[in-house]
Amino acid sequence: MERQNVQRVVSRYVFQGRKALRSVLLKLFLVLVLLHVLYACVSTPKNPFDGRSYPEGRVTVMSYNLENLFDTVHDQDREDFTFLPLVTKRDNDQVLQYCQKQKRGRRKECFELDWSEDVLKAKMKNLAQVVRQVYGKGPDILLVQEVENLSILKRFVNEELGDLGYQTVELLEGDDKRGVDVGLVSRYPKAGEARLHRIQWKEALKLHPPGTRGILEVPLQLPRDQVVHVFVLHFPSQANPTPFRVDAVNTLLTLLDRVPQNRFWIVGGDWNITPEEDEEYGFISRQLAQKGLVSHIIGCKRCKGTHNYRRDWSFFDILVFSPRFGASDSPLKVDADSIVVPQWAPGQARISGRPNRFDSERLTGASDHFPIYGELVWTSE
Repeated sequence: MERQNVQRVVSRYVFQGRKALRSVLLKLFLVLVLLHVLYACVSTPKNPFDGRSYPEGRVTVMSYNLENLFDTVHDQDREDFTFLPLVTKRDNDQVLQYCQKQKRGRRKECFELDWSEDVLKAKMKNLAQVVRQVYGKGPDILLVQEVENLSILKRFVNEELGDLGYQTVELLEGDDKRGVDVGLVSRYPKAGEARLHRIQWKEALKLHPPGTRGILEVPLQLPRDQVVHVFVLHFPSQANPTPFRVDAVNTLLTLLDRVPQNRFWIVGGDWNITPEEDEEYGFISRQLAQKGLVSHIIGCKRCKGTHNYRRDWSFFDILVFSPRFGASDSPLKVDADSIVVPQWAPGQARISGRPNRFDSERLTGASDHFPIYGELVWTSE
């Protein structure tokens, strides 16, 4: 009997202990949920454009890396096999050989990603919400990166931004093996032919530079008989050594020197330059800052960055404006206070505040980059 009593007592204490543990875990779970909700409320800033009418007498500019805006069809001479429907990938030897060569994470995506029409439409819809968050109408000039071809860029504009009055859509095919290019969308007409400038390799020649995106130049006709040359770029990624970006920056600086002095210029895109690399080589803080007005140096003082890799923020996405935009007698000037990192579209940011990449299964998110945005103001009527 004593033994049975001991067992009953032990069982009762074990039961009470488990009950107490469940209670503690439940309370802890509720606290975590509450903290999660409170963090979301505190960390998600209010869209400053809400309730504001589109600014008259201004020119608005945005640069945005769309992260893999591919169509659903294979382009010849391009390695776009990851971004194809599964029905196209099956029993396709060319796809099989390409996917087998990829690293582990990319190999799985290459084999399993179903880039169907439904997925593509969701991707475009989410990207369009990011563009539209600026006054509900998007910018006058939109610089884009990681777009497969002109056809998908025109489709994106026509299907998702068709009511916003864009009349110029430009993309010229570069040498990137995957097929991603840079493009431009604008409400203003062209003031001349668009050109794609290849990177002039010098420092990187010994390293066998791969095919990469060129620098797209599009002259636009602004009101009041003003012309602005817009340069769109997507420099070699950090997977490539620094000499690749040395040559890319030098190529850009040469192009800017060729712009007539009586015209404006704007450069924007994904520069792929980290703070550490800039500190050592001065690409942004010295070379570009001496050449023009750099968006996050003259403004955006509260901005963390546009790209977050392993919890480190960087301004991979930058706008640079010609010095003429800051001259005392200039008819058009940069409003430094207008420069922001738009991140208020639904599902654009994660709970941590980092960019929310597009999820092809949940159909959520948009890109692994935030855009950079700024406004130019006319100084006289």
